[in-house]
Amino acid sequence: MCLIKINQYFNIHLKFPEVTNLEEDLSHVKIASKVNFIELEKDLAFIRKGLSDIEKELEFLRSHNTDSRDKFISVMTDFITVAAYNFSELEESYAEMKQKYERALKSFCEDPNQQPDEFFSVLDTFLISFAEAKNDNDKQKLKKIEEEKRAKLEQSKKEKDKQRLLRKQESLSSNCSKDKLTNGVSENNEKGLPPIHLLINYPIPACI
Repeated sequence: MCLIKINQYFNIHLKFPEVTNLEEDLSHVKIASKVNFIELEKDLAFIRKGLSDIEKELEFLRSHNTDSRDKFISVMTDFITVAAYNFSELEESYAEMKQKYERALKSFCEDPNQQPDEFFSVLDTFLISFAEAKNDNDKQKLKKIEEEKRAKLEQSKKEKDKQRLLRKQESLSSNCSKDKLTNGVSENNEKGLPPIHLLINYPIPACI
């Protein structure tokens, strides 16, 4: 089984970015992986025999029909003409497909007798593995983006908390200074001293 891991996909994606659309370019591989020439040729043989039987039946009816009003022969003649033409195109397409398939086998150095369902199943398995690796890679990218976004939010929150704490400390320090000043004024009042702002400019008596 052909499997591809995410690290292999990453290396392929870096070296060959054009393979990103590989699934779209090979979208028919899954259908081709269900094709078997043996079964197709059986179906073609069945259709070929059916058309041949209809033509024989029409020949018989033409030689034995005496009713000129009977439209069956004319209708079926038109049908077999169109059906035979379409079937001949189908056979040509089938022959062309086999030639292209044989060239593909030769390009991949595969057994020329290998059936399409076997050959394309390997490619289909690879594409499934490739798609899974691509999906995992996209998930990891998204996870990394989310982690980076979360880290930025956490860092921003820490900065805001730090600033809030600094402002709180500054506020407490300011309040503490005001309380000391208020307490000093109260003590001076109790001792009968003038207020602090008067003491600052109070003249100091000269020594005798």
